[in-house]
Amino acid sequence: MKKILLMVLLLAVTVNAFSQRRRTVRRSYARSSQWYIMPKGGFNIATVTNWGGDVRFGLALGGELGCRVSDVITLSGSLIYSQQGTNTWFYSRDFRTDIHLDYLNLPFMVHFNVAPGLELKVGLQPGILVNDAVTLRTDGYSYDEDFHRSMKRLHWDDGYIESVDLSMPFAISYQYRQLVFDARYNLGLNNVTTRSWWRNGHNSVFQFTVGYKFDL
Repeated sequence: MKKILLMVLLLAVTVNAFSQRRRTVRRSYARSSQWYIMPKGGFNIATVTNWGGDVRFGLALGGELGCRVSDVITLSGSLIYSQQGTNTWFYSRDFRTDIHLDYLNLPFMVHFNVAPGLELKVGLQPGILVNDAVTLRTDGYSYDEDFHRSMKRLHWDDGYIESVDLSMPFAISYQYRQLVFDARYNLGLNNVTTRSWWRNGHNSVFQFTVGYKFDL
């Protein structure tokens, strides 16, 4: 009887120790894979709404830091250098303007895991203007200036490019091993220009990137 009790006690201790080890391994795995960092790069197809212009193809380069808060939801923040703007004629074919607007965008996103490797994302994205270069072609001459000086040269108005842009990004992504393929649309929420009398316009950007995900 004592041998049986001893064997039962030993079995109970072994099972308990094994269970504790499994929980420790699971917790350790959860901690190591809960946070991630991801460098990424790709390209934009950008324009400014209501300006009637052609699209601008530009680069999108940066990185993302994320945290999985549940099996369904992940939160992330990114820093993206984004080349945006448009190529447009304005009102007259006597003027040709290429407007290159470059931003440091800070998208904060909520990810919804809808299938293995597949996520839908939505968020809010402030952007800081770092460059507004305009190439103005008129009367056989070409001028490389900022937006304000170009408007002054055309004797139109006293407009400036807003220093802060606000957009709402909508995205879908798919992860294959460590690679994450992301396609998103950034819907501009505020006017690109200020102190301008002519057409208001918002940034409108399709962005495609590929990232490599490192678990922390």
